[in-house]
Amino acid sequence: MVRSERRCVLCFHLSQDLREKRGQIAHLDKDPSNGAQDNLAFMCLDHHSLFDSRTSQHKNYTLGEVKAARSLLYEAIAEKRRAVRIATEAPTKEGPSRLAGFFRSNVAEADQTRDLEPHQSTREGPISTADLSERGGRELDGYKVCQGLKLTVYSNGIDGSVLILVDERISGLSGGMLKDPYSDVEMLEVCPDPTLWLLETDQLRQSPPPQLRQALLLVVDRELRTLYHEQLGRESARIDRVYLYPDKSKPTFVVTRDYSIGWGSYNGPVSYFLEVSASAGIRYVLPHGLMTSLKTAWAILGSSQAASEILSKKCRPNFEERSADGHLKFQVIYERFHFDGTLWQPMLIQEDGFWEADRKLDPAEIRMKFGTAS
Repeated sequence: MVRSERRCVLCFHLSQDLREKRGQIAHLDKDPSNGAQDNLAFMCLDHHSLFDSRTSQHKNYTLGEVKAARSLLYEAIAEKRRAVRIATEAPTKEGPSRLAGFFRSNVAEADQTRDLEPHQSTREGPISTADLSERGGRELDGYKVCQGLKLTVYSNGIDGSVLILVDERISGLSGGMLKDPYSDVEMLEVCPDPTLWLLETDQLRQSPPPQLRQALLLVVDRELRTLYHEQLGRESARIDRVYLYPDKSKPTFVVTRDYSIGWGSYNGPVSYFLEVSASAGIRYVLPHGLMTSLKTAWAILGSSQAASEILSKKCRPNFEERSADGHLKFQVIYERFHFDGTLWQPMLIQEDGFWEADRKLDPAEIRMKFGTAS
C-alpha cells in the first residue's frame, strides 16, 4: 500500500485516475497465501471485486495486464513524488545550493534584465549534452537535446531553459499545440517517432536487445547547472508552451510522454502541465495527466478575462454493467479543470454512451454538461 499510495492499479490503467481510493490488496494469482510483492496490487473495492469474480477473464483483467499496469502506476507515483519533492539542489563549485536560492539571486538581478522580452535568450548558441554534463554534473552519454524552451526572470523567476533529452538514435514526438484563432480552442496534435518503432523492431532480432534510454526533462539555469531533473518513463517525449492565465507573461509547459507504443485505443501520449515560478518553484499543476488517443481527447479553452479552462472527454468500458443481450456497456467521462485563484480544481461527470475522438471534441458540449456554457 505504501508504494501504491492507495491508488487503484485498474483505475489508473483504464482512466489515468490517480486519486486516493478505499480499497484492498489483491492477490493476482488468487492465492491468499502467496504474499510475494510481485503477486500483490492495490485495487479499489469495486475493481477488486470484479478482478476476483469468476467472470473476470471476460472483463480483460488478465494477470499480465494488471502487472503491466502496476508498473506504470508505480512509475507515475514516483514521478509525482519527484515533482512534489522537487530537485532543490544544484551542483556548483562551492557546493550544493537550494533552488530557492537560485530564484532569490536571479530575482535580485531582475533590474538588470527587466528590459529583456519575456522569451529572449540570455545565452547564445545551441545547448549540447557535453556542456550539460560538464556544468551540470550529470552523465548524459547517448543523449541529445531534442527541445529547449527559455526561462527568464521576468516570466519564471530565473534565467535558464527547460529541456527535453532523448536517446540520440531517435527524434522524439513531433507536432505541438495548435490554436484555433477564431474559437481560442487549443489542442495537441502529435505524431509518434517512426524511428522508435523501427529501432524496437530491429532490437527484436538482436540478443540481448539494446535498451533505448528514457527521455529526460531538465531545468537548468543560464550557466547550465541542473536545478531539476526527471526521467519521463518512456523513450519519446516533447514539451510545448501554453498560456493559461490572463497574464500572458506567465507560461505553463505541457510535457507529453509517448505511451502509445504497444497499446491501443485506450492509451496514447499523456500530457502533464508543468510550471516554473519564483513563488512555487517547479511543480505539476493538474492532479493527473491528460491522454490523447482514439477514445480520449482534451483541449484548452482560452479566455482574455480569466484563466483558461482545460476540458477532457473520454470513453471507457463500464465493467459493472452489461446490456440485456450480454454485451459490454460503455461510459463517456467528461472532466473540467478550472483555476480557483490558487489551484486547478477538477470536476467529473460520467454517463452511459459511446464516443471516439474521430468525432471532433466540442468544448461547448463539455461546458454545457457542467452548466458553464455562456
